[in-house]
Amino acid sequence: MDYNNDLSYFVIENKSRQVVLVGSDFCMFFAIDKSPTDFTGRNISNLFESMSQIVKDRALFFKQLNAARTDMSVSSDNTICLMDGRLLNFNVSTAGYFNDQLCYMWQFTDITKEGINNHIDFLNSNISSTLIKAMTQVQVERCVLDAALKIDQVYAVGIYMLDTNKSNFVCKRVKGRPVHPINKRKEYQINDDGYSGLVFGGECHVLMFDDLLKDQENLPKNCQSALQIYPIIRNESIIGALNVEIYNIGKFSEQLCNLIELIVKQTGSSFERIDIHQKNVDSQRDYEKMFNTVDDFVFVLDIKGNIVQANPYVLKKLDFSFEELAQVSFREFVLSSKQLGIFEKESSFPQEKTIVCQTFLITKLGQVIPVEIKISRGWWNQEKAFYCIARDISKRLKIENDLRSSEAYWQMALDSSGDGIWEYESNQKEIFFSKGWIKGVLGYDIDGNRMKVDDWLKYMHSDDLDTVTSIYQDFINEKSSHFRMEFRVRCEDGAYKWLLLRGKSIVFLGSENSKRVIGTVTDISMRKSYEVSLSKSLEKERELNELKSKFVTMASHEFRSPLSAILISVDTMEAYMNQMTHVDIQSKIKRIKGNILFLTEVLDKIMDLSNIERGEIKFQPVKTNVYAFFGDIINTYECDPLLSHIIDSNITENSLLIEIDKHMMKQVIKNIVGNSFKYSPVGSTVRIWIEEDASKFFIHVQDNGIGIEKEDADKVFLPFNRGINVGNIRGTGLGLSLSLQFVRYHGGDIFVESEPHVKTVFTIMLPKRS
Repeated sequence: MDYNNDLSYFVIENKSRQVVLVGSDFCMFFAIDKSPTDFTGRNISNLFESMSQIVKDRALFFKQLNAARTDMSVSSDNTICLMDGRLLNFNVSTAGYFNDQLCYMWQFTDITKEGINNHIDFLNSNISSTLIKAMTQVQVERCVLDAALKIDQVYAVGIYMLDTNKSNFVCKRVKGRPVHPINKRKEYQINDDGYSGLVFGGECHVLMFDDLLKDQENLPKNCQSALQIYPIIRNESIIGALNVEIYNIGKFSEQLCNLIELIVKQTGSSFERIDIHQKNVDSQRDYEKMFNTVDDFVFVLDIKGNIVQANPYVLKKLDFSFEELAQVSFREFVLSSKQLGIFEKESSFPQEKTIVCQTFLITKLGQVIPVEIKISRGWWNQEKAFYCIARDISKRLKIENDLRSSEAYWQMALDSSGDGIWEYESNQKEIFFSKGWIKGVLGYDIDGNRMKVDDWLKYMHSDDLDTVTSIYQDFINEKSSHFRMEFRVRCEDGAYKWLLLRGKSIVFLGSENSKRVIGTVTDISMRKSYEVSLSKSLEKERELNELKSKFVTMASHEFRSPLSAILISVDTMEAYMNQMTHVDIQSKIKRIKGNILFLTEVLDKIMDLSNIERGEIKFQPVKTNVYAFFGDIINTYECDPLLSHIIDSNITENSLLIEIDKHMMKQVIKNIVGNSFKYSPVGSTVRIWIEEDASKFFIHVQDNGIGIEKEDADKVFLPFNRGINVGNIRGTGLGLSLSLQFVRYHGGDIFVESEPHVKTVFTIMLPKRS
């Protein structure tokens, strides 16, 4: 027999099953710790038993051998897998005669490289077809484990997934015979375990371990093994990891690593596909639920406007069956369909736009339902379609009609009361007023019935700004839920009107304390006018009461003294008439007359004051040469032999005609000059002079008497008021008050300047033209 030395992995047996020859490298190839010649002449089963120690599936190996030996005359091809990952193909064939016996040759060929590639292609195809059929995550997990375990040198696989809180990696499924502790744990906490750091690294990590497989049954002895950790990625996010335990890592090819990586990648893609599918299922379920339960009319129409689908609400409200609606034009159920011309030509429908219109739907019994319709483009059963959603607006229309009626009554009430409505949003800086109020009340012709806040404040009276700002600021700061303020606003004609503004917060807007405020505004000018009149009346009443009180005080004091003097004089004359001389009698009579004249003067002043208060004073002005008139009055004083003061006057003989009431102006001069005499020392000088300008006439009276204290400066012209420094000097406190009233009847005024005990000047001003 001639044997090819290249066929070194062979063994020859004879028909008696005895080994005739063993190839020189045979024992080394199968890791048999014996020499090839040790098997010569022995039964070939001994050799096969030694070979089976490195075969991955011994039972399959012996089954294949027995099948081949059943009929030696038939050539047979078989493949076996060794525990170290190598693939062998063997066949048996006739080898000729040796020592006159027919022999057979068993030939073993290493086909590892070719077998791995074929095996990877087969597994890849098988995994892809299996995963694409998986419809749940559990099915995907099972497929992945089964596929990984079909790879040579893989003896255990585990899947760990992030929980919903993304705080732990939880073991979902383990298959095979896991040895490594990592593949035996139920979960890993992200913050505490180094395992999480390996996974989140985003790449495959290999953990080497030794001596763990020494006692493992059916696994190679003393081979180096490892745990490979592959991150599972979905949508660019790590969602879990695949743990793969491998033996004889030194002979684990790059192609097998790539295959596992492909499995992991397909795992993430399958999870993503299942998620999308589940979302589609949920979306479809939600859509069907919405479609069947929504209380709106929902139609699906083809591009010609025919009904292809309708929800139960349509069938219920229109009282049609779906068979009656199917393939019927939608326009047959619409009372007015002129807005639905889009169905005449589908291209006329605006792209990416929804058409909204109001119309009426007709029920089977002919009833009419007002609806608002929204129509938009879409697809239905992979064909172009229109989605039509119609909402019953019967209640809304009724509410709108009721609101319009209510608003009309309300507006009528507002118009009748003169009130206006305003609205303000603090972030818009504009105030909106009810229609026509600004024009009708303030006179401003403003478009849109709105006014900027700055303009509103500009029209407000300056004296009211601080109060208004303070009240509104308290409202903005939530110190109150409403406010009320009164202020004046300048109108178009320049006049001011009083307004009452009430406001209440409706709702807060946003995070900047923006408020929406509504309220009413009322013209209260007339009320304010009444209030002013009432206030003046009350003030006048108070003054009158005070006058009465002062009058009683004055009367009790000023009347008592002259009356007492008169009574004493009369009693004296009555008792001593016969003993009195003519001179004594005349003295008493003169004293009585003097007191009677004083009382008469007091009563005249009181009557004049009363007539002024009642508006019944007689004012009879006549054109008078005031130089001559006042000169005559002063001359009368100068010629009085009893005058106890010196008069210094410069009244010339000029001529100036002014309309005056002579009686009134004579009383004015007498009161003012008389006071100068009364309240200045005897023998002192009273200076009187006249001035005029283009429009006014002035007469000045100056003395050097006791003057007017600061405390009395504002009360000089009040009735019955007397200075705190007058002492026992007789007087009623009516002269200056009457004088001021008389001068003001002429359109003039009286001014006073006083420095106590130095100089006091009274100035009477009269206009030249009445």
